Amino acid sequence: MGRAPLVGALGRIVLPRVVLDTNAVRALDASVASKLTADGRLLSISEVALIELWAASVRSLADGASRARARGLLQVPIRRLNKFVDPIYPVAVVRTPALQRVEHQVGGPPPSKEVTDYVAMRTAEWRLVASGAWNDEEWIAQGRIYQRWLDDIEGQFAKLARRSDQASREDAPVDGGERRKRYEALTKDERRDAYLAFAREAVPVSPAAEERVDLWHRFLGQRLFEAAQGSRSPKDNDGADSMTLIHVAEGAVLVANDRKMVDVVDECGSFQGAWVRRFDQLDDLPDVQPWGPAARALSHVFARKRKLVP
Repeated sequence: MGRAPLVGALGRIVLPRVVLDTNAVRALDASVASKLTADGRLLSISEVALIELWAASVRSLADGASRARARGLLQVPIRRLNKFVDPIYPVAVVRTPALQRVEHQVGGPPPSKEVTDYVAMRTAEWRLVASGAWNDEEWIAQGRIYQRWLDDIEGQFAKLARRSDQASREDAPVDGGERRKRYEALTKDERRDAYLAFAREAVPVSPAAEERVDLWHRFLGQRLFEAAQGSRSPKDNDGADSMTLIHVAEGAVLVANDRKMVDVVDECGSFQGAWVRRFDQLDDLPDVQPWGPAARALSHVFARKRKLVP
């Protein structure tokens, strides 16, 4: 398992990076950003946040907002945070690029050239928006591309989260016929475990990386389980929410100004839940990386403070 705290080349403890989700990027003011980075923490925004902000700005223009107002939905928060973000890695990536970075951290091969180029492209994109040196044609075209990206992600998630009484496919824990009958005979905890197993199968990682993606897998399994039980129906950005949790696997605290999402994080039972914080939980951020014995010890302390365990 990974060591924690992580010590850098100069002998200093490397504090977990802070990554902001979409709601946090919109709401975080300069004073809070300054406080978050005062102790040497690095700050990034999630790739999902950049994409959602961009798509929303172009949708706003299509809905009748002025050009200045619509562009401002993207540019204003980025300019506000620009001097605080890590200039080397301002946009924390998700999906395959993030997984390759995680696998490399645990001794796997370095990220491919395609992934390295992709990260560089996101960095250049951040700088472009922060500078304002982008024309309307580029802004609108890219926003439409990003809207399709979001629609595709949510469509994939909605398919996975179809309730058990509607299930009729082979790619989920709940299936028609005998498999469905076996599922319906399980206890609630066994059903939850079935969805967790499915999440691990759907997004496989190496054995060395399993601990690092614990929260990501458990959140996905919990969310699919809740949808199957009908206890919480899918919402518009479930797919995007689940993607942001990969940042924890890379060694970050995710600031998610979304109470419902944090509730699911608490309920999923991952020891990494302490690395997902709302705005009212930023005074005592973890000072160890989200893996290894130190992380599990901190998780128990945090859970007791939140009264999640006796």
